[in-house]
Amino acid sequence: MGPGAPATVRPPTAQRVAPPASVPLVPPAPVTLIATPALWQEKGWTKGTEHGTVVYEGYYQITDRRSRRTRTFHGMVKMEQGVARPYIADPPIEVFTKHVKAPCFREWHKP
Repeated sequence: MGPGAPATVRPPTAQRVAPPASVPLVPPAPVTLIATPALWQEKGWTKGTEHGTVVYEGYYQITDRRSRRTRTFHGMVKMEQGVARPYIADPPIEVFTKHVKAPCFREWHKP
């Protein structure tokens, strides 16, 4: 073969891509899917809309790590352009100053 001569390229051997005829093809068994409630439903929150915005409403639970005392506060989460904005109604000052979740609650509203 010299420069510019045509070359022929062939695969070395033929390859079988189908399963052997002796292997039966059986469809998989049906699967039953069980719907589980979303976390907001499990916690007793409701879902609604306010001026076209999805709003989840319920009660936040805050547990003091030292005293193990649990407190609840009415609040909501508004979904605005894919961003969750949490609100807490009439929060005590310690929610904004001492609690580990304080940065989550920058906005609030009066009940």
